[in-house]
Amino acid sequence: MHRAPGEFEFFHQQAEEYRKALANAEAKLTDFSREQGVVNPALEKEIAVRKLAEFEAEAKSAQATIAATRQSIRTLESQLATLPKRETTKCGRSDNPQLMERMKSKLLELELKRTELLDEIRADVPPGARSRGADCSNKPGYRNG
Repeated sequence: MHRAPGEFEFFHQQAEEYRKALANAEAKLTDFSREQGVVNPALEKEIAVRKLAEFEAEAKSAQATIAATRQSIRTLESQLATLPKRETTKCGRSDNPQLMERMKSKLLELELKRTELLDEIRADVPPGARSRGADCSNKPGYRNG
């Protein structure tokens, strides 16, 4: 075989430069993997693809759930529309019967006391003085005001 002079040395030099460039690229890749926490790019890609597939499945599931919920809402609203409106038929109050009994008893007691006092005042005031509005403040048992 005939070769040009220096051909071997040229290819040897080129191969050496490519070896250095490859070693430099591998070193950069190793540094990047270490800095970014990437162990194996192919493995990282596979994991990312799996996560993407899981995410898409969850998104489809969520969309199906949303559609089912909307249908349920429409069904409930149509059922609600067919129900008759509610009307208040009875208003009740809950009274405390013991308290009411005590209050009625006290009211009766006070009314009796008032009647007795009015009778005392009328007994002490002469009939002619009552009609003129005489001052009865000096009579015993009478209170003005």
